Amino acid sequence: LFGNTFTNWTGRTSTLTGIIFNYGATGGSVSNNVINNLTGGGSIVGINFGSSNSGASQSVTGNTITNLTSTGIGTGININGLSIGASTVVNLAANNNTINTFSNASSTGQVLGIISSAGVGSTVSISNHNIFGLSASGVTPLIAGVAIIGTTGTVNLYANKVHSLIASGATTNNGAVNGISLQGALNVNCYNNIVGGLTNPLGSAINAIIGIQVQSTVAASTYNVYNNSVFLNATSTGTNFGTTGLFHSANATATIGALDMTNNIIINQSLANGSGLTTAFRRTLASYANFLASSNRNLLFAGTPSATNVIFNDGTTSFQTITDYKTAATPRDGVSFTKEGAFAFETPGSYFISLTGSNSDFLKPVAGITTQAESGGLSFSSLFTTDFAGIIRAGNVGYVGTGTSPDLGAFEFAGTTPSPI
Repeated sequence: LFGNTFTNWTGRTSTLTGIIFNYGATGGSVSNNVINNLTGGGSIVGINFGSSNSGASQSVTGNTITNLTSTGIGTGININGLSIGASTVVNLAANNNTINTFSNASSTGQVLGIISSAGVGSTVSISNHNIFGLSASGVTPLIAGVAIIGTTGTVNLYANKVHSLIASGATTNNGAVNGISLQGALNVNCYNNIVGGLTNPLGSAINAIIGIQVQSTVAASTYNVYNNSVFLNATSTGTNFGTTGLFHSANATATIGALDMTNNIIINQSLANGSGLTTAFRRTLASYANFLASSNRNLLFAGTPSATNVIFNDGTTSFQTITDYKTAATPRDGVSFTKEGAFAFETPGSYFISLTGSNSDFLKPVAGITTQAESGGLSFSSLFTTDFAGIIRAGNVGYVGTGTSPDLGAFEFAGTTPSPI
């Protein structure tokens, strides 16, 4: 199914769907379609995509989904990796789609760029999407650029750009705006993604905005969060307002929602109000059981250290400095670091080339910048050999730069400082 335009649908009070693709054969694709200007009084889905066939390999690619208005649950792309059986394989791939300008005016409205569930025997790949302009105006909305749900299967989520998401009402719920929300699947590889420009100008919740959320209760599940770039700089007039760069739901059982957080740039320069905190990294318990000891080499910054600007918070205790955090979390983040030098993350051209989501250099560090993010990362398996833009990372065959190890964050760049000790 390719090259079609579906536009100007309106008025339906039940679910309104642009394309439903649940193909039973072994191969099929939805590509280069335009879904535009859908308005309804119920839920809206741009593309509902999945497979119920053993051995299927399906793709949805190059589509544009724009100008959707819903009062129910609104979803750009819904990916269903149906449970076929542990001995079979279903490969579903969503890549290079654009999802933008999607609004919801109901009091509890949900707006999701992509939502995916990976069933038994399925692998879902979600890559190279540009997701922006999602908004809701209600009191308790849920906005997410990408949401991974379900309890089985494998999800590879990489090289996506999520920006300019807004909860515009006087919201009161935590997690009103999420760049990426990881709540399901047995194995999730989340890497080379860019998240920024999340806002909630009237919000009043102690954790209103989250860059990347890992909130799973799935047994024997692992979340590899590698080489992502997150930048938050939100403000609110709400009484209590807090934000988090990366959020992890702690569990005393080490294999439930286990997190490996490595090679990321996580910067939160938002302003907190009342009982809210500006945090780079937040967890829900003092226990580090399901925060893997291999987690390391992250740039974590939350503004000038203070009672409200903290590197880490566990729901009870905060650590303002990187040294205090590393002492508490040892051996995790043993060579992670925070801001170096006099550069200003919030000033375009100082550390990042651009802070404008539509710019191709959004959250890419300036060439020549002095930072431990240059060659500061660990090398991983063949799954992680390139960066957000497809550039080969240092340490891999074909690399043409001067770095000695991969750079932190979503981009390889030409910095001037060696890796952390």
